[in-house]
Amino acid sequence: MAPERTEAPEDLEARLLRRQAELELAVEARTAELRAIQNATLNMMEDAVEARNRAEEARAQVYREVEERLRLEAQLRQSQKLESLGILAAGVAHDFNNLIMAINGFSDLALEDLPPDHPVRREIVQVREAGARAETLTRQLLAFSRQQPMKPESLDLNAVLRGMRQMLRRLIRENVELVTSFDPTLGPVLADRGQLEQVLLNLVVNARDALPGGGRIELTTRSLDLGDEAPALHPAARPGPWALVEVRDDGCGMDSRTLERIFDPFFTTKASGTGLGLATALGIVAQCGGFIRVESAPGAGTTFGIHLPRAAGAAEGATPAPAPPPPQGRGQTILVVEDDPPLLRMLAKVLVSGGYTVLEAANGEEALTRVAASTPVDLILADLVMPTMGGPELLERLSRLQAAPQVLFMSGHSDHPIARGEGPGADHPFIAKPFTREDLLDKVGALLSG
Repeated sequence: MAPERTEAPEDLEARLLRRQAELELAVEARTAELRAIQNATLNMMEDAVEARNRAEEARAQVYREVEERLRLEAQLRQSQKLESLGILAAGVAHDFNNLIMAINGFSDLALEDLPPDHPVRREIVQVREAGARAETLTRQLLAFSRQQPMKPESLDLNAVLRGMRQMLRRLIRENVELVTSFDPTLGPVLADRGQLEQVLLNLVVNARDALPGGGRIELTTRSLDLGDEAPALHPAARPGPWALVEVRDDGCGMDSRTLERIFDPFFTTKASGTGLGLATALGIVAQCGGFIRVESAPGAGTTFGIHLPRAAGAAEGATPAPAPPPPQGRGQTILVVEDDPPLLRMLAKVLVSGGYTVLEAANGEEALTRVAASTPVDLILADLVMPTMGGPELLERLSRLQAAPQVLFMSGHSDHPIARGEGPGADHPFIAKPFTREDLLDKVGALLSG
C-alpha cells in the first residue's frame, strides 16, 4: 500500500488563496449581476411609475378636454338658441314698430289738438302711455336680438352713474342701503347712454328684489388691464384696457341651475315680469363689444360685472344738453313712401303740422309716378322694405332722373345694409323706427336747410 502524499503547507496555502480569490471574483460577479438586476428593476419600477403618472395625466387631460368640449357645445347650443330667438324677436319687433308709431303718433297729434279740459283727453293720454310701454318692450326685443339701433358716444361711466344715483335711491326701498364707489382712473367707454342706463337700472332693480327684508347694494367701477388671460375670462374678452361696473347685493343669491338660465329670454324667478330684463342687458352690452359675468351662491349674494372696452378720447358728461325745438317748414314738398296705411297717414299729418306740403305713395312704383308728375318734390321719405318696389330699387330708379330729389330712408330693420351704413345707398340719410315727431321734424329740417 502506497503511502499518502502529504501536501506541503505552502502549497495548501497557495491553493486556498487561489480558491479564496476565485470565490471573491465569483461573489463580485454575482454582486455586480444582482446590482445590475436591482438597477434594472428600479429602472423598470421608475418607468412604470412614470408611465402611470403619464397615463393619469393623459386621463386627466382627456377629462379636461371632454369637459371643455361639453362646455363649448353647451355654449354653442345656447348661442344658437339665442340667435334663433333673436331673429324671431327682431321680426316681431319690426311689425310692432309700425303699429306703435301709428298709435303714438296719432295720440300725440290728438293731444295737440284737444284743449286741456276735453273729456276725451284723459283716455288718449292712457293710450299714449300704453304706447310708450309697448315701445319700451319693442326696444327690449331689439336689444335682445342685438338689432336695437344704437347712438354710441364716448361716455364717462362715473359721471353717468353719478347722474343716476338720485334716481336709483328713489327706486330702492328705505331698508336698502345704496353704496357707491367710483374709480377716478376709469377711462371712457363707447356706448349708447340710454341703453347703458337701461342695463344699470335693470340690474339695480334685480338687486333690490333680491333684498325683500332689506340689505345693501354696492355700485362700483374699476379699471382693468387684461392680458393673454382675457379669452379664458370670456370669449368676447381681448387683451387691453377695460372698464368694469359691478352691481353687488348681499341678498339671497342664486343656485347653479338658476345661474345657467338667468340670461334666457322669458325666464324669470319673479311672480310678475317679462323675463326679458337680463337678456336685454346682455344684448346691449354685447352690442358695445363687452360682456357680463355673474357670481352668486345661495345665501351669499350676487355680483353682476359689466365689462366694457375702453375708448380713446374725452368722455361726455352725464347730462346731455336739451335739444332745441325742431325747425318749422316753409311749405317744401315731401313725398312719403310707406306701405302701412295707418303709418303713412300719421307721417303725413306730422309733416303737415310741421309746415310741409305732403304727397303720399304706398310703394316705390307710386312714388315714381308722383315724381314724374309736374309737382316738384324737395324730399322723399321712403321705407326701406316694401312690396313691389323697396327703397333701394326706388333710389336706383330715381338716380336716372336729371334732378332727383333727396331721399331719407326709414326702417325698423336695423340689420338692413343701408341701416348699417353698408352697400349702395349707404351714403343717404337714415332714421330708425320707431321715431318721435320731434326726431322726424329735426331730421327733415336739417336735410332741407342744408
